[in-house]
Amino acid sequence: MRNMLNVSKKNQGHILIVDDEPGIRESLRMSLRDKYEVLLAKDGCQTLKIIKKTRNICLILLDINLPDMSGLEVLKQIKESKPETPIVIMTGVGTHQIV
Repeated sequence: MRNMLNVSKKNQGHILIVDDEPGIRESLRMSLRDKYEVLLAKDGCQTLKIIKKTRNICLILLDINLPDMSGLEVLKQIKESKPETPIVIMTGVGTHQIV
């Protein structure tokens, strides 16, 4: 039986972090980089390009407020092309209207 602790991070899949704030992207990347291959995107267009060309994305951390399109629109497009990919929506905005 294979020891799960010895599986290389390349076999774990990718985590895609989508946020327009460089500090948030970097903070999350540093927290996850020891166990996962981390990909970064700063807007919706870049996110959708990464999704199209990258296999084995095991999780997407997606900011709801992006500069070029709504995170909800990005979510919709991802779910149309890769419905099995889990996505966590993030926001730094503290209003109830988003929820």
